[in-house]
Amino acid sequence: MEQEMNNRSIGKKATFTFFIIVILLSAVVETLICRGGPEWLYLALMWIPALAATVSKCVSFRETKMQK
Repeated sequence: MEQEMNNRSIGKKATFTFFIIVILLSAVVETLICRGGPEWLYLALMWIPALAATVSKCVSFRETKMQK
């Protein structure tokens, strides 16, 4: 029971981390695009969710390792 609660807590933290990274980085890149930034920013915008997923997975992995 306690392990399940810990797993949910880790999952919530990873999801929160994912959404915060996506929102913040996307806002910055979209602002730069609207101001007439270079075309490669569209490519950067496409890769932001992948970066956020990688970071959030690392956070959840670290949390899991710390509990053991």
